Amino acid sequence: GDKVTLVLKNEVPGTAVTHGFELPAFKISEIVTRGEKPKVVHFTVDKPGTYPYYCQLHPGHVGGQLLVEPAAK
Repeated sequence: GDKVTLVLKNEVPGTAVTHGFELPAFKISEIVTRGEKPKVVHFTVDKPGTYPYYCQLHPGHVGGQLLVEPAAK
């Protein structure tokens, strides 16, 4: 039930000025443009796990995993 805030800022060099951020497990899909104000995304995590994210515009460019660990007891 933790609330999460992500600040998405595009600093990827190259000719493409837009990149995406997609986190399917939380139904998040954003387009982030280099040189523009960062996008801020808020969501609630309801269970531990490893959740992949990627650029839906260029899947081979940017990607990783969001790791959510169980709360310490």
